[in-house]
Amino acid sequence: MSARARGVALLLLTTLIWGTTFPAIKVATTALSSPQLVAVRFTIALLVLGAFLARATARTWLHGAITGALASVSYLALAQGVTTTGSARAGFLIGLNVILVPLAMPLLGRRLSRAGVAGAVLAASGLAALAWDAATLHLSRGDCWVLLSATTYAGYVLTMDRFVAQHDPRAFSATQIGCVLVIAVLWVAQQGVPWPALHPAAGAPTRLGPIAGWPWVVLYLGLIATALTTWTQVMGQRVVSPVQAAIIYSLEPVFAAGFSALLLHERLRSQDLLGGALIVAGMLVCMLPQRD
Repeated sequence: MSARARGVALLLLTTLIWGTTFPAIKVATTALSSPQLVAVRFTIALLVLGAFLARATARTWLHGAITGALASVSYLALAQGVTTTGSARAGFLIGLNVILVPLAMPLLGRRLSRAGVAGAVLAASGLAALAWDAATLHLSRGDCWVLLSATTYAGYVLTMDRFVAQHDPRAFSATQIGCVLVIAVLWVAQQGVPWPALHPAAGAPTRLGPIAGWPWVVLYLGLIATALTTWTQVMGQRVVSPVQAAIIYSLEPVFAAGFSALLLHERLRSQDLLGGALIVAGMLVCMLPQRD
């Protein structure tokens, strides 16, 4: 297998794992508050990647704090949103960050491509289809939290693009994880919500039985969905172009919908499927080479 083929395989694995996080978060937040979940998840990830903090310079810490703060808002808003909206819908809505990135280009002094405009129109149509309810447009509170997560993640992607080449990627990732952890811990302390008892079978009903209890799910989120994907993403993007990587990442909501149906018995309405398809189409169009 060529280096590029391995890179594509690693990014596909990364995206597949990201798709599982939506039903996993929904299970975990049956027992934990949103900041508690993020705090525990990133504590586990930092235990795995913390050794790389020794490579971090003062500049790495500064840039890691900036990007980590944006990531914190995104993770916390997503965890909050999934508690009150379907995890499949959340997967499609969070994917809007792929559209928001090119739309922000004019703010950075760069011209917006026709593909970006077309993708934004498709994505807006998809969002309208998801929100259509009894002949009126309506977004739930959970949908709004997820949209906030998508917006701040778009800011995170743009900031990462500016900083990442200046640092050791693993040290940079570790400083971001540390920042997310600090913010989540401070929020947990301010919130004052008691921690639940460790009961491995607790959680939302799934087809996985007792292993789907929230402690196991949180362990999975920390080890696999955070620590492992950080490494697979870095390794994959060393040999795969950013445009090709973005196209692969646009499959995340498709995986999220599939896992939500498989594990949480979620049923998607026809308008949800239409809206999700339009959003994914918008993502793919945004990734087309710019010709204008």
